[in-house]
Amino acid sequence: MRSFIRISIWFCLCGLAAAQIEIPEGTRVKVRLEEDLTSATAEKGQSVRLSVVEEVKIGGTVVIAPGAKATGTVVVATPKRLMTGGKLDFSVDGVTAADGETIPIRYRQEEVPGMPDLKAGIISAGATMVLGPAAPLLRMMRAKDITMEKGIVLEVFTNQSHALPAAAKAEVAKAEESSPAAVEPPVELVDVSVNSTPDGARIVVDGMDVGDTPTSFRLKPGEHELQIEKEGFAAWKSKITATPGTPQSIEAKLEQPAPAKPAAPQPAAAKPATPAPKTGATRVR
Repeated sequence: MRSFIRISIWFCLCGLAAAQIEIPEGTRVKVRLEEDLTSATAEKGQSVRLSVVEEVKIGGTVVIAPGAKATGTVVVATPKRLMTGGKLDFSVDGVTAADGETIPIRYRQEEVPGMPDLKAGIISAGATMVLGPAAPLLRMMRAKDITMEKGIVLEVFTNQSHALPAAAKAEVAKAEESSPAAVEPPVELVDVSVNSTPDGARIVVDGMDVGDTPTSFRLKPGEHELQIEKEGFAAWKSKITATPGTPQSIEAKLEQPAPAKPAAPQPAAAKPATPAPKTGATRVR
């Protein structure tokens, strides 16, 4: 009898496990910003609207659907001042799985010591952004407000595993039929790391500010304009070609501009000649 009970329990557990699909911790998810944000009007704590760009499948089952809701929060919002630019940053907090539950996320696939806090913003945490000539990004200009444009795509990763009932597959299919989401074709991005001597220099890619050295990001294939600048040093400029399957590591040595040559001394102005005393004969009486 006891053996029968044990076997029954074992079969029940196996059946339960078979009826569930697990989304592993560290699963990659692409999310897209669905609204424009600017440091001129954003407020700290404000909710940010995002959505999932591409479906995530486990064993042929869609576990995170394209168009699924993702949530974020503005963590830094300071408008521009007279002589300083604005500041803006937001976090990506979670993505919605096919069963409607929210899965918390992080910015790195592998959890490592010293990893940024989960509530850190995408800029301060160095989240991977999809950059490219046709990709909206963020405009960060000196002494002006920062604008993060709708359409920015970020790569994030699930911060915990999530058990999804297999029955949710039917719900996903039904949702896709009623509201099909536009899915961008997959693009093989190129890993780029940038270091500079000295570090702490601003990196500008295709006119867009992407952070300070040292840092890494991913670019769409093709040619890109790269500029690295730091106060007191000459700007370092280069064109780079991002090739799929070929990571790039860039080392930029910044140089201080040559000191200006002192102006040649001007010749002293000639003094006006002193008129000679008048001379003439003196009549003698």
